[in-house]
Amino acid sequence: MRIQVLVIRLILGVVFGVFLSRVFFPASSKWLAVVFAALLVFFAYCFEYLHKRERK
Repeated sequence: MRIQVLVIRLILGVVFGVFLSRVFFPASSKWLAVVFAALLVFFAYCFEYLHKRERK
């Protein structure tokens, strides 16, 4: 795993996680933003795995 890709995905996951939690759930706690960020990063790796698996 390349560390640069992980860092970029983490940063973008946090940014978009905060954005999603504030837009759709404005009265929510900060933990919802953390959950959104974790889900975004998790799904990024899931979709990368599925994409690479289809090429074989």
